[in-house]
Amino acid sequence: MGLTIELPSINHSSYEYAGKGKTIRIGLMAIKNLSRSSIEIIVGERETNGAYVSLADFLVRTGLAYEESAILIKCGAMGCFRQTRPELLRLLDIYIHRRKLLNHTVNDLFVNETFSLEEEVKTNINFSAAEICRIEYEAFDYMVTRHPLYFFREWVNLPSVVKAKDKEKYRGRKVKMIGWYMSSKRIRTKKGDIMKFLSLEDLTGTFEAVIFPKVYSRCAELTMSMGPYLIEGRIDAEDPNNIIVENLEVLSSVAIRESIQKDSVDHNYYGDEEKISEEDFRLVNSLGKEKLRRAYAG
Repeated sequence: MGLTIELPSINHSSYEYAGKGKTIRIGLMAIKNLSRSSIEIIVGERETNGAYVSLADFLVRTGLAYEESAILIKCGAMGCFRQTRPELLRLLDIYIHRRKLLNHTVNDLFVNETFSLEEEVKTNINFSAAEICRIEYEAFDYMVTRHPLYFFREWVNLPSVVKAKDKEKYRGRKVKMIGWYMSSKRIRTKKGDIMKFLSLEDLTGTFEAVIFPKVYSRCAELTMSMGPYLIEGRIDAEDPNNIIVENLEVLSSVAIRESIQKDSVDHNYYGDEEKISEEDFRLVNSLGKEKLRRAYAG
């Protein structure tokens, strides 16, 4: 839809999501483990006395404790201070545990002064994109800084993978597609069998994966995750938005399997060679298929 999604901000967000033009600002309500009362304090204090100018200023004016302040820092809601998240977390530790800004019995006359300790914790090193996205997913249940498929670019950009924007060209043809979960619907056929529809997206558009009962019986448990899904099937000749699924795998498990296998024809080796002992074989046999799958998936 061409929309820009902006992270929540202690200086710009209200309780609810807010839209302006082609931009949507995430509301503070989206942040897990941030209480409604704390949100009301943040917004109310800001509306009464103006924007927060520093982490120390925010702590003194709102009185928020360490846990909720750390959540706001980690998810990017204090990006308005133009400091890295690790630096803000270090400062939070100083303010709460050393200078005790929230302890009203401590008379700190220099709250806006810069002390040597605060200078020492400054860093330009930020969390990696993967770590930032992991935190965002934990905080909001979705990622903002990157699309999840960003971390699977080597798969998404394979010549053999058809992108959603090009599906019209492949009517009636067998293809491979990669998609991230959007929504799903499970229905029962007239014969009483179960089938499923998965609404998926890649970096170029959306498509529907139609999983008929025979295939669904093989891959039902895999469809309980967010993906990303590697799908093999045939594009519907009548409606190219649909792909009739013949095989479905979760891409992360495919990557794990490929990392421990080698192609003896092309001589493409993945990872280091392992030395296998008789004890290893006995261990594998004792685990059984399900425990072994869980061990590798972990």
